[in-house]
Amino acid sequence: MSEHARKRERSILAFFATSLASRGLGIGCQLLQVPIALRLLGNEAFGLWVALFGVGFILASTDFGIGLGVQNKIAEALGRNNRAAARGIFVTGLVFLLGIMLLFLAILVPVCQFSDLSGMLRITDPAVAAATRPAILVVVMVWCANIPLGLGQRLAYGAQLGWAHNVAQTASQVVLLAAVALGAWYRVGLTTFFVLTFATGAVINLGFLLWLLRRLGWQRLSPQYFQTPLLRELARVGIFFFLQQIATMVLFSAPPLILSATLGAAEVTPYNLTQRVLNLFMVVANAVLLPIWPAYAEAKARDDWAWIRRTLWRSVGIVTGLAVLPMIAVGPFVPQLIAWWTRGEAVLPAAPLVWLLIAWNALTVLQQPFGYFLAGISRIHRATVYAFLSTATALTAIFLLLPKYGVNGVPLGLIAGFIPFIFAGNVLESLYVLHRLGKRQAAATPPPSTPPAETVALTNNVKVIPSP
Repeated sequence: MSEHARKRERSILAFFATSLASRGLGIGCQLLQVPIALRLLGNEAFGLWVALFGVGFILASTDFGIGLGVQNKIAEALGRNNRAAARGIFVTGLVFLLGIMLLFLAILVPVCQFSDLSGMLRITDPAVAAATRPAILVVVMVWCANIPLGLGQRLAYGAQLGWAHNVAQTASQVVLLAAVALGAWYRVGLTTFFVLTFATGAVINLGFLLWLLRRLGWQRLSPQYFQTPLLRELARVGIFFFLQQIATMVLFSAPPLILSATLGAAEVTPYNLTQRVLNLFMVVANAVLLPIWPAYAEAKARDDWAWIRRTLWRSVGIVTGLAVLPMIAVGPFVPQLIAWWTRGEAVLPAAPLVWLLIAWNALTVLQQPFGYFLAGISRIHRATVYAFLSTATALTAIFLLLPKYGVNGVPLGLIAGFIPFIFAGNVLESLYVLHRLGKRQAAATPPPSTPPAETVALTNNVKVIPSP
C-alpha cells in the first residue's frame, strides 16, 4: 500500500473515532440543555428557541452546493499536490459565499424589521412577543455569518482533516451548554439568551476556519486568487449537489407532514419515535462514510483506482456490520426501548411498522457507500435524476398507500420509491463506472514484449541467453 493510501486510511480512522465521540458528547449536552433552557424561558419562548435551531439545519443548503463543490475540487487539487490551485478554489468559493451572505442580509434584515413576527408565530406572552423581533434578528445575522464560515468544514474535509472539524463541533456543543447555563444563572432576557446561544456556533466556526488556514499555511489570502471561470466550474458541480440536497430534504421531511395531514398528528408519534431510535445506527454509518467522500476525490486525482475499488466494497461490509445487522438485532426490542425512554407515556409502534422502518433504513444505509463513491468522484448527474425520481415516486406511493395501510403506508411508499431509483440507480451506476474503468485500464496495459529472434533458450533450463 502506498504512503498516500495509508495517510487516507489514517485520516478516515481518526474521523470515525472523533465523530463518534463528538456525537455522543453532543447528545449528552443536548439532553442537559433542554431542562435548563426550559426552566429559564418557559414553554412558549423555549418552543421558539428550539424551532429556530431546527430551521438552522435547513439553511445548510443555502450555499447552493458550492461548499460541496469546493470540497471535491480541493481534495482533487491537493491529490495532485497543487496547493496553489486548492487555495484558488477556496478563495473563489469564499468570495461567492460572502456575496450570498450580503444578499441574504439585504433581504432578511428589512423583513425582520417590518414584519409582525410575533403575530406570524402566534406568540401570546406579551414579554416574549416584545423580544421576538430583536431575538430573531440576532438569529438571522448569525445564520448569514455562518454561510461563508461553514466553508471551514468543506475545507477540512477536502484537506483530509475532518477529525479537526469534529473536535470543533464538540467544542461548539460544550460552549453552547455553558452559554445556556450562564444565561440561566444570570436570568438574562430573551434577546441576550439568543445572542449567547446562537452566536457561540459562529464564533467557534470563525476560530476553526482561522486555525485551519494557519494549519495549511494560507494565512494571507488575496482577492487575486478569485477566478471567474473556476466559479462557473464550481457552480456546474455544485448545482447538482444542491438539487440532491433539496430532493433528499423533501424525501425525509415530507412523510411525517403527509402522515399528520392525512391520519392526524397522533399517528406521527410512533413513526417518529421509531425513526429516532433507528437514527442512532444511521449516525454510525455516516461516521464511517463521511471521511471517505473526500478521500475518493483525492485518490481519483492520484489515479489510485485500486484503492477506490477496495475501499468501496470494504465500506459496504463495514456499514452492514456496524449499522444494518445491529439494527435488525434491536428490532424486536424497539417498542420496549421507546416505552422505557418515554416512561410509558407515548403510543408504542406496532411490529409491522418497526420492521418496515428497519427495512427502509437498511436500504438507505446499504446504498450510501455507492452514493458517496459517486459524489467523491463527482459522478453525480445521474444520481441527481435518481434522487428526484425517487422523491416523486415515494411521495406518490405514500398518498396512494396511506388510506389502505394506515401508518404502514409511509415506509411502504418510501421503499417503493427508493428501490428502483436511488438504490438500484446508484448501485448500478457505481458498477458501470468500475466496469468502464476496468476496461480502460486493461486497454492501457501494454502487451508482454516478444523475445528477440536472437534469444536462445536452453531446453529444460530457465536460463535465457540474451543477444549481444
